[in-house]
Amino acid sequence: MTHGPPGPWWRPGVADVVFAIAALTQIGPRVLSTDTPWHLWAGEQTLAHGPGMIEALSYTRAGTPWRNVEWLGEVLLQLAWRHAGALGLCVLAAVTFALALAALDRLLVRGARHATLALIVTLLAAGVLGLHLLARPLLFTFPLLVLARALVTGPMTDAKRIALPLVTAVWVNVHPTAFLVPVLGLWALADHARDRRTALAVALSVLALGATPWGFGWLKDALPARGEAGSYAWIDEWRRPDFRQVRFFPLLLWIAVTVLARIRARPLPPATWLLGAVCVAAALVSGRAAPLAAIVWAPELARDLAERDWARGGPLGAFEHWLGPRELAARTGAWIAALALALLLFAPGLGGAFPRAAAGFPDNTWPNRALAEADRLQLGRDVFCEYGWSAYVAWASRGRYRVYVYGRTGLFAGPVLDDYARAAHLEPGWEDALDRTRAQWILVRRRTRLARVAPLSGRWRIAYADPTAIILVRAGS
Repeated sequence: MTHGPPGPWWRPGVADVVFAIAALTQIGPRVLSTDTPWHLWAGEQTLAHGPGMIEALSYTRAGTPWRNVEWLGEVLLQLAWRHAGALGLCVLAAVTFALALAALDRLLVRGARHATLALIVTLLAAGVLGLHLLARPLLFTFPLLVLARALVTGPMTDAKRIALPLVTAVWVNVHPTAFLVPVLGLWALADHARDRRTALAVALSVLALGATPWGFGWLKDALPARGEAGSYAWIDEWRRPDFRQVRFFPLLLWIAVTVLARIRARPLPPATWLLGAVCVAAALVSGRAAPLAAIVWAPELARDLAERDWARGGPLGAFEHWLGPRELAARTGAWIAALALALLLFAPGLGGAFPRAAAGFPDNTWPNRALAEADRLQLGRDVFCEYGWSAYVAWASRGRYRVYVYGRTGLFAGPVLDDYARAAHLEPGWEDALDRTRAQWILVRRRTRLARVAPLSGRWRIAYADPTAIILVRAGS
């Protein structure tokens, strides 16, 4: 592919189009996740008191000091909420997702020198990233990881070496996955074993993991304590992807293409072969790791496909002959910046275009009506709540209710989380486990097994039910 002179700034490239389509089509309430409410609460607390905070959403761990390594990402979420409510969150999530895809497309174009396949691999990655298109700090790691991947792709320049620890320092205050930056640096160093300046950049990147208000102390909170790993086994995003579910089909397709592209492909250096094996294995073991794996391996996948004979001939080759030179000469960025700023700044006025996003947490998936009834019944403060609703109940009630556990699983891992799983899933001893929670009432989805079976035990009775939620109170109360 030849590189022509740069085109005019106003001519959009493929990345501009990718950004526009992704940003405008993904603004919706689906990004409001289980964890969004407690991240909003944490962002509010950070703005008021700084990154260190005291747990106040649960009644089981209330008062526990919290070294919150995601504080910067949570501040961004809280600022979006203050700016335009739920619509602001939805816009910020869509823009972040679209920015990651646009940056990935440009990275692949420069690496594979094949604009058409770069777009195809970007779309494959988009399907995988969409699994975690949710309003929480993890989403901000997508564009950060694309940037880190770009820094270790191609020759290591002084500018890249300086940027590596700087990206780590920002990322480590957004999400605990910041360790991926020095890992990628070590991978790049494998091809530059005698490059002392790159080695220094990697060392500084490791040290930058301590660029938090607590130094390296956050690592203790990020790693499961001994015997606690089993507490996470039932949490959906930590489990192996269930490829019988439609939502995991894009991940299955990405894995299949990644593996097939390696057949009769160029030989890989040992470090790169290991990187690819780790990416595929991580995607198979945990759905949470899949988007990160897709980004890390995308440049290698694009190169694998671009080296095939069919990539240069036939209809694909003819289309690439037209598109490729234009893409390499494209000055991508102006349209992305303009649209991103417009969406973010004018989000409060976009309710007419995106009414579902503006409406916020919808009644058919969140227990809004049940909470109103709980207020009317003047139920007690301590509630055993559906795991996916817990943070929402505590946050939306502004402290009126406190929950047994919520999405900060590391805080509750151990006996507390084990008793929740035993009671919620009706495992042997569930009644005793439920008694140990000391909950004053229960709020769960109407069609759960606990909602059906608990009233039959004689210890609980139905106080309220709607198509979404059911409230159970202790018999005799």
